[in-house]
Amino acid sequence: MSMEIKKYLNVTEGFQKSVNLAYDLMDGDKVVDFIPTRAALEILEPLLLSVHPNSTDRAHILVGPYGKGKSHIILVLLALLRCKDTKRFERIMTALLNYNKNLYDFVADYVASKNRLLPVVIQGSSTSLTQSFLYALQVSLRDAGIEDLLPDTHFQAAMNRLNMWEEQYPATFTTFTEIIKPESIQQFRIRLAAFDNAAYEKFVEIYPQLTSGGEFNPFIGFDLVELYSNVATALNAAGYKGIFVVYDEFSKYLESNIKSASVSDIKMLQDFAEKCNRSKNQQMHLLLIAHKDIENYIDHLPKNKVDGWRGVSERFAHLEMRSDYGQLYEVIAAALQKTQDFYNDYCSEHEDTICREKAFVKESPLFEGLTRDQRRSVVYGGYPLHPFTTFILPRLSELVAQNERTLFTFLSSSGKNTLTDIINKRNGLLVSVEAVFDYFEPLLRKEVYTSEVYKIYSLANSVLTKVAHDSLGARIIKAIALIYIIGQFEKCPPTPEVVVSAFDGIYSQEDIINCLSDLETKKLVVYAKRSNGYLRLNTTNPNVHKLVMHYKEQLAIRGSVRQILSEYASDLYLYPTRYNDENAIIRYFDFDFITGKDFLSVNDWESRIAGRLSDGVFFAILPESEADLTSIRNQISNHFSNSRRVIFALPKEYTDISDSVFLYQAVCKLKGEAGEDTSAAADYELYYEDMVEVLDHFVQSFIFPDSDKVDYYYDGEELKISRKSQLSQQLSQICYKVFPDTPKINNETINKNELPANTLNSRSKVVAGLLERELAPTLGLVGSGQDVSIMRSTLSVTGVVDFSVEPPQLHVKDCKDERLKNVLAVISQFFLESGNGERKCFSELFDRLTSSEFGIGMKRGPIPIYIAAVMHELSNSLVISTAGQEIELNAETMNSITAKPEAYYCHLQDWSPEKAKFVHELAELFARHISSKEKELGSYGYVVKAMQRWFISLPKYAKEAKAFYRGKGNYAQLTKAQTKFSNSLKASTINPYEYLFITLPKIFGHASFGDSLLKDIKQTKVSYDAAKDNLIDGLTVDLLDIFSPNAVAGVSITSAISDWYSALKDQTKAHVFDGCGALLMAQISKDYPDGKDLVISLAKPATGLRIEDWDNSTVTTFNVTLSELKKDVSAYDRIENDEGAASLNAYILTTIDMNGKQKERTFGRVEYSKMAKLLKNEIMNSLDEMGQAISDSEKRQVLIEALESLC
Repeated sequence: MSMEIKKYLNVTEGFQKSVNLAYDLMDGDKVVDFIPTRAALEILEPLLLSVHPNSTDRAHILVGPYGKGKSHIILVLLALLRCKDTKRFERIMTALLNYNKNLYDFVADYVASKNRLLPVVIQGSSTSLTQSFLYALQVSLRDAGIEDLLPDTHFQAAMNRLNMWEEQYPATFTTFTEIIKPESIQQFRIRLAAFDNAAYEKFVEIYPQLTSGGEFNPFIGFDLVELYSNVATALNAAGYKGIFVVYDEFSKYLESNIKSASVSDIKMLQDFAEKCNRSKNQQMHLLLIAHKDIENYIDHLPKNKVDGWRGVSERFAHLEMRSDYGQLYEVIAAALQKTQDFYNDYCSEHEDTICREKAFVKESPLFEGLTRDQRRSVVYGGYPLHPFTTFILPRLSELVAQNERTLFTFLSSSGKNTLTDIINKRNGLLVSVEAVFDYFEPLLRKEVYTSEVYKIYSLANSVLTKVAHDSLGARIIKAIALIYIIGQFEKCPPTPEVVVSAFDGIYSQEDIINCLSDLETKKLVVYAKRSNGYLRLNTTNPNVHKLVMHYKEQLAIRGSVRQILSEYASDLYLYPTRYNDENAIIRYFDFDFITGKDFLSVNDWESRIAGRLSDGVFFAILPESEADLTSIRNQISNHFSNSRRVIFALPKEYTDISDSVFLYQAVCKLKGEAGEDTSAAADYELYYEDMVEVLDHFVQSFIFPDSDKVDYYYDGEELKISRKSQLSQQLSQICYKVFPDTPKINNETINKNELPANTLNSRSKVVAGLLERELAPTLGLVGSGQDVSIMRSTLSVTGVVDFSVEPPQLHVKDCKDERLKNVLAVISQFFLESGNGERKCFSELFDRLTSSEFGIGMKRGPIPIYIAAVMHELSNSLVISTAGQEIELNAETMNSITAKPEAYYCHLQDWSPEKAKFVHELAELFARHISSKEKELGSYGYVVKAMQRWFISLPKYAKEAKAFYRGKGNYAQLTKAQTKFSNSLKASTINPYEYLFITLPKIFGHASFGDSLLKDIKQTKVSYDAAKDNLIDGLTVDLLDIFSPNAVAGVSITSAISDWYSALKDQTKAHVFDGCGALLMAQISKDYPDGKDLVISLAKPATGLRIEDWDNSTVTTFNVTLSELKKDVSAYDRIENDEGAASLNAYILTTIDMNGKQKERTFGRVEYSKMAKLLKNEIMNSLDEMGQAISDSEKRQVLIEALESLC
């Protein structure tokens, strides 16, 4: 190829390097060489029009992949807005004239006028936008010779201060240079001049050290946007109408800094855009160039920054480079210019090759939709590129190209693997597609390792190690990799035919096919999709293949094709769309497989599908052989007994799918066992994807009638179904037939079987409102929450409850919705039937409401609401029970019933005015213990709970005593009935109805409930309520006998004890008696208003228990303790010697309180016990351990205060 084609080929020099706006701004040749495609003109149009004085769209963001020529387009734009050299613009102006005459006139007038804009090009990915904008502005003004227009900045202010120190304060300057070491002062100044934030911040940090704490603040409120605005105004005097700022490769800034960008930088961009759009005659323009939109970078940012960047994006008009491949082919042709001899001589000499290319381009879907000229560009203009290479080149460039490697650099540079390099090295007429792979390979290698592009490249690289470097096999492998990388399978699928076409004309078809076959034999290329013939690259270990085959053979012996297929399709459902839409419900049919043998053996299809949650079943019949298929077809009309909810699909032709099914199952098993062996897991994944494709295709053949692979049957008749919509319509017809009485509940959140927790909670609020004794307006629900929505859709809209009156009225028997009226009637009838002496299980009610047998077929979600509506009127009569125990009727109970109806029963009891009166009077008797919330539920269980609360509130003494103390050793015995009554209330569970109307009469020996029973209960309650007071009265009598046995009638216990205590000697009162004597004497010494308080105060010191916690044995303990105390105190008091304390080997403790009052206590010396000796040793050791950490005075005070507390 080299010598032959080179003399005909002239690569356009303008394509040799990508455009760098900052460096090429003054390069007129780049403007001349620009090829204005339609896509480029569509980008230029709004940008050119934005210079109109009345424009308010001057902030733009240009988005497009690398290698699309964005920078080149903007280079031309800036030239048009700045230069007046019309010779440079001949090509672009001609293109504008052909594109849009009005736009041409506008641009021509602008170029001819004195108007021009100063271009400012920002580059790089500096972390500071302010620094980038300032530096770019300084460079632009400098290059234009008007740098003096740039106002002082804080950077310049810092520079000025350094210059002043150097000239006027050399000592300060020297100190500064020492502080910044090892950096030199020259380098520091360079950084300040380049608007380096870090340098400025360092200067500000050092400044206070050199100025006695002064703060460097050159000017307050510096505003970059205003600075640019001031420059734009000042430019008028220099012959410019304004400024056009371009941030080239803004993507690099976003990729590097979007996470760390300051809020002030984000706001600056927003403000800059706003300023541009409002700049009028003093024009400011801002154009950001990126290869992805801002939205693609902000997913993982904090919310405040996400909002900020969205605010930036919203302030910019968005321009997007279209992928017009037809025009790109023209650009390629323009880059590869040919001499006239190419068309006269070369094409004639190689007519066969050219004709083959022309035919390929005309017929291949790769170039579908191209104009005749564009097809010519591919064949002649793109030469020596093979048409397939021309197809792949721009698409791959879009995906991976960067500045140094693009479509254009491939075509016109002279480096390794460029087109020029290939032409110089190879022989042959055409350049095949592997050349594109080789050129872009360095970029493919640098892709993010998690990306799909890198995965494909890595796989190809691995496969390439197993073939010769420059062989046809290597080229085919690269071609397949490129097909997968661009991923446009609708045009370019990875099939053998496409691979052959990629090299046709370079190699013979026979050689290509043989090479493909060899690659398949070596398992380097395999069929990825059996259904469509797709090829894929493969690095599967041969051992993996053997293992898969081994497992597949084992499964084939014992496995079930039907079972595996049914599990595979377990998540597949078919929907009766029309029926669902009309009835606001979601019904569905399970998809399931059934063998031909099983199909013929079924006698009752309703029994066969019983227990399924679906509304019907779609059975795909699996014949086991061609003969089996024929047998089924002949007998099929005789096997539809009770099959009104079942539809069948029978293949028209027998297909043995077993091999693929067992292979799928084998791969699933091995894939699950691969564990951490990532290599094996990857190999299994390839097999898995292949088998999934095959099984998907097989399953879909049953449910997509368009494929014409199966016949459909229902109720013994073959159905005429050729489209998916007809199948859905047939399912709807089945549902109309099976579920004619389903009520329409237009609320998808409640109208289903399984409800999420939040919906359950909302439903519970509605149910609770219905179970109240009296309905509240809107059931007490307000607002626009889910609970209100459910209430309205199930009760208000349907007419079950009329909320327009107060209180709201239930319409159970006369509901305006006929279907719901039927539902409420079924529920009412169920409860009425439970009143015939036999309880009924809720599972029966749910069967009536949900099963297909009765034609209602409701979803479980709304059912509790309608049950509660009926229960509202039956609350006093209805008894709900589970496991033999009555339970409270509330929303929680309804949720439990709905979840497991087979565990709950109901029984409708006879209710009468007499029962209501009895319950009412009991309620009054135990009124203090009634919960208003429980009472509002409308049942009578609240009375039983009140009785239990009353009993629990009694003192322990009252609850546990068998007799109540009356004093002087006398007890009032409880009757057997009273004891049984108290025991009955101790039960953890009580069936309210049974307890009130059966158990209580039996306890008190009555034939039935009534006034006499009520009287006995009242008397019993009085006895228990008075038990504690009676106990205190009895103890008062006993205390009077102990302390004043000869007291005259009428003397109070407080008087008697006070007189006894007053008669004691002072020494006795000051003595600390052993045991509980000290505590009792302390209580006795106090004044009490009545005897009750005195008895209560003595109870715990004497017995260790509060009086509420006594039993009858504690009474004896109390009396004995008080008798012994009186005896001991009296004996001590009879000692005649006033100095008796000392003679009795006793201690006297005298203390003076804060008020100066002296207090004396005496107590006797006793023998130490072993524990007392241990205590003494512990105390003494602790004192020793403290040493001098605390003073002796503190130690004494601690011991005395401890002693006081014991006295």
